[in-house]
Amino acid sequence: MPLYLTILEGVTPAKARPILAIRDDEILATVRAMVAARLAGVPTETLVSPGPQEAPQPEVPGATE
Repeated sequence: MPLYLTILEGVTPAKARPILAIRDDEILATVRAMVAARLAGVPTETLVSPGPQEAPQPEVPGATE
């Protein structure tokens, strides 16, 4: 049976609506490990990498800054 990670948005759990559902095995494994570690009392700072990295922008020929 496949697993899905669903992200809900709303002011309360009863009023929340799904905004994302994903089945990516790597994401599920990461979330599973983070939840297990959090429940075991491991500080979140040791589990999460620093914020998102800015993606390199492709060079456009003839473009100037």
